[in-house]
Amino acid sequence: MSKVQHKEQNQLAISFEYDPKIAELIKSLPDRKYSKTLSCWYLPYTKDHYEELLALIDEANNVEAFSKTTGTIDDTPSKDVHTGISSDHDMTEKPSVLPYQSELEAADIRESKPEKSKLSAKTSIVLNGGNFFIQTPFNPNDGNFLRSLDKSYWNTRYQNWVVKATSQNLDKLQQRFSYWNQENYLQCYTLIKEIEDPYVIELFSSPEFPNHFLLRVKGSRADYEFLKALPQRDYQAAFKRWLIPKEKSLLDRVVAHYEGDGARIINKVTLHKSDFVIETKSPEERKEFLLTKFGPALKPILAVYINSMIRMRYSWNTIKTYTGSFAGFVLHFGEEKLHLLTTSEVNDYLATIACKDVSEALLHTHINAIKYYYAKVIFRSDFKLEEVQRPKPSHTLPKLLTIQEVDRMLRSLDNLKHITMLYALYSSGIRLQELLNITINDIFWERNQILVKGGKGKKDRMVMLSQVLKEVLVYYFDNYQPKYYLFEGQDGQSQYSARSVQQVVKLAANKASITRTVTPHVLRHCFATHMLDNGTDVRYIQELLGHKDIKTTLIYTHVTNTKIESLKSPIDQLNLGNRFLKNAKE
Repeated sequence: MSKVQHKEQNQLAISFEYDPKIAELIKSLPDRKYSKTLSCWYLPYTKDHYEELLALIDEANNVEAFSKTTGTIDDTPSKDVHTGISSDHDMTEKPSVLPYQSELEAADIRESKPEKSKLSAKTSIVLNGGNFFIQTPFNPNDGNFLRSLDKSYWNTRYQNWVVKATSQNLDKLQQRFSYWNQENYLQCYTLIKEIEDPYVIELFSSPEFPNHFLLRVKGSRADYEFLKALPQRDYQAAFKRWLIPKEKSLLDRVVAHYEGDGARIINKVTLHKSDFVIETKSPEERKEFLLTKFGPALKPILAVYINSMIRMRYSWNTIKTYTGSFAGFVLHFGEEKLHLLTTSEVNDYLATIACKDVSEALLHTHINAIKYYYAKVIFRSDFKLEEVQRPKPSHTLPKLLTIQEVDRMLRSLDNLKHITMLYALYSSGIRLQELLNITINDIFWERNQILVKGGKGKKDRMVMLSQVLKEVLVYYFDNYQPKYYLFEGQDGQSQYSARSVQQVVKLAANKASITRTVTPHVLRHCFATHMLDNGTDVRYIQELLGHKDIKTTLIYTHVTNTKIESLKSPIDQLNLGNRFLKNAKE
């Protein structure tokens, strides 16, 4: 082989002493041409054509080895997964093949003897580990045929063809080689269908049917007769699933039957909360992990600080944020000086924090962390907490989206799980962590309500379950089949990540061509404002949002356009608009 310039293009020249077998081999290559000028065959000088030529050379080099094949392969790549069509010997040695058999010789598929035909004496096919391993005497047409099969390739190491074991490939191989008799072909087909379409039983729950569990049978050899004999069962044709009373005896009976039938059981039914084990760290473990983020010098005082908040049952989010702010305070003054500080010195420290252009919320966190230490940890009577100055409160309005923008966001995504998250956030106005805490048992389908447990301030409340969200949840539960939490992490045990939800909202906003920053909390603001726009009483909105003070809810009255739309500006009474129109005409 050599690179030549021919017809103003780079070509791959192929030179050899004339041999009719090699000539036939070259003629089987696509795009091959013969040059009388160069007196050689050539191919386009590309990587693909070069690799095809190498593969064909490998194939040709093994013509003699193939002709000696008697129906065995020395090695196969997989020795861990067997389909059952093999010999009784170790598959790493010489697995048997399945040649064509007469009816008399087809009694035992593991001890098949090849018919004395020219084809079966030279061709061997092994079905193993989801692939066909094929050896056949060299024939350009057979090579092209095998290369055309779905997911096939020539294995240089094992000197055989590897073809994905699919029912379509099985049919094509049988048509080409007439390799199996009817019984062996049927066994191959059955095994392949079990790989392509495995026998699986899905068991799951849905709040739509609190007194039942759902069952779906999948696979090429699904058994439905057993289900038809169960009492009070019902079949939902639209979802191809069965509705069965949620009784432990029935559930155990179903599992035992299908396990005995060889099906794979995916059981996501929780009869009791105790059935779902959530591994959570103890407060002591959480404290030790939090302390590792700070130096050993701070550990004693921070441990006392954290223990106090644990006793007071503060949330871990509050404990983490307060501890971080307080650690900075200790580093600034030193632990030994904390008992002697005055409010004036504390205010000076807060001024240095404010000069760093931090947000007002973060500045309040620093103040709260410091005041907690002096009020709850060391109880200094001479430290006047009321003299610790807070920043002047700002009156910023909530960030909002129009209904049209929210609509574009909800329509922008294709992932059903992500869509359901957005619908849940906007339709109920819940906070991000409240969304992640929702369990299947918190959804009251018939009452159209969702129980939010342990919200901000450790308060429980009921929020609405909209009809649109219910329609989405029907498909969500059928597809994702959550076991405990409404939105589960990848392990099927833990909650979905808060960061991931934030990324989903950001992605939806980008796809909807919204340039402003959109977070899950913005959808909460949108819920409240759009409810006000629709004329909902602010006291109902306060209850739905879980606000302790009505003043917090009243801020949404500053952004609603219900009243503003009906107002008329004084300038509209002056009729100045026509003035510019007249000037334009002149």
